[in-house]
Amino acid sequence: DEQFEVEPPKVTYEEALNRAMEQHPSLLSQEYSMMRDRDNLRATQFRLRHPTVSLNAGYNWTLAKDEDFGGFGDLFDRNYNYSFNLRVSLPVFDRLSTEYQVKSRKLQLLRSEEMLEQARRETALDIQQTFLSLERLRLLTEANQAAVQASEEDFKLQDERYKLGAGTFLERQTAQVTLFKARSELVQAIYDYQTALARLDQAMGGRGKEEGG
Repeated sequence: DEQFEVEPPKVTYEEALNRAMEQHPSLLSQEYSMMRDRDNLRATQFRLRHPTVSLNAGYNWTLAKDEDFGGFGDLFDRNYNYSFNLRVSLPVFDRLSTEYQVKSRKLQLLRSEEMLEQARRETALDIQQTFLSLERLRLLTEANQAAVQASEEDFKLQDERYKLGAGTFLERQTAQVTLFKARSELVQAIYDYQTALARLDQAMGGRGKEEGG
């Protein structure tokens, strides 16, 4: 069957590695976590080195019991007031607390960076091992194909000898068992090769876009 043919991977090791680094879900998740921790560190450092300024504005209008509401213009002609509040907060008294937060953020960022690098190393190792496994299984399949051909020729020979009375039934039966075993090992090798191909696809983070798509 064509779908079970032992064909080489459609990508090289370098292409598979680059694709994994760009689109593998676990690596993307680790990268986003690292970027989040980096932004948190920058925000904490900014809060430590810069004052916080806030501005509030308000408007109030009241109507006394003996007054009548004369329309929309009354809202700005009488009994109204505006209020503005400007608040400046200097990081003086909470400086030690903020410095501790900065150190914690730095440690968290370093941890995220190391986790990302470790995930990248593990992914690269997984892809490398899969390529080595594919090559080993390809050679094993070729050897099994040669063994099947040899077993088929031997069985034909033993079958002819048995029919002509020159061979025994045990010799024919032994050759047949050897042929069945060779075919079984070939099927298993092909199955293992296809499984390794699927494992390579998984290591790259799933199927990429088709060429020209």
